[in-house]
Amino acid sequence: MIHQWILSQRPRNSSTGCGLLIAWRRMDWALHDHRAQRRATSAPVVATTHWRLVGPSVKVVTCVTVRDPLGLELRAGYSDLDLLRSERVSSPTMAAMLAGECKAVVMAKGSFTDLDAAN
Repeated sequence: MIHQWILSQRPRNSSTGCGLLIAWRRMDWALHDHRAQRRATSAPVVATTHWRLVGPSVKVVTCVTVRDPLGLELRAGYSDLDLLRSERVSSPTMAAMLAGECKAVVMAKGSFTDLDAAN
């Protein structure tokens, strides 16, 4: 049997003179299952592909909006592990606006080709 400290608030005019009561409480830990639960996490799912560009390195830069348990995220990069930009967004409209701004910055470099416009 393990003892557990219990702290509770009492009115200031109590007989103890302070606002804190410390008491013992017996707790049978055998009755409780305190095993850590693994959270179910799901992999991010691509919601929208905004654009794909190719530059001098012949590597494709992609900008996508992904949905995960925390919400929406705008990602631009060469792959999931080689991100150039990652930002949480509140809505698909906000994601599209930021994706357009990001594309304009990359296209201003002058050496990128829009793969989606070629189709």
